[in-house]
Amino acid sequence: MTDEELTQATEEITEILDKLHNSEKPLTKEEQRRKKVLSARKQLLRVIKVAKERNDRTMEIKTGIEYTLVTSLGEKHPHLLMFLAPIVRSKFGWTVLSGGG
Repeated sequence: MTDEELTQATEEITEILDKLHNSEKPLTKEEQRRKKVLSARKQLLRVIKVAKERNDRTMEIKTGIEYTLVTSLGEKHPHLLMFLAPIVRSKFGWTVLSGGG
């Protein structure tokens, strides 16, 4: 990802998260799930940015793969993502897919 793509993606996610936070009513289960996925995506974008700044190509690639998994599976198949996360962590030692936000 280029720096411009990172910035644009982060801004888009931040806007959506702000809308979810500013809601007058409680979040539905679907909205809560979406919030968790968006928070994970935002965290991964931060890690990619730090890796680029440190010129750590390995971490940038690993995190890019994780970002792709979260982006492609997180919204549509969160249960599959939760199933894959421990496997990815154990095989590759990646910790970002732990679900923290």
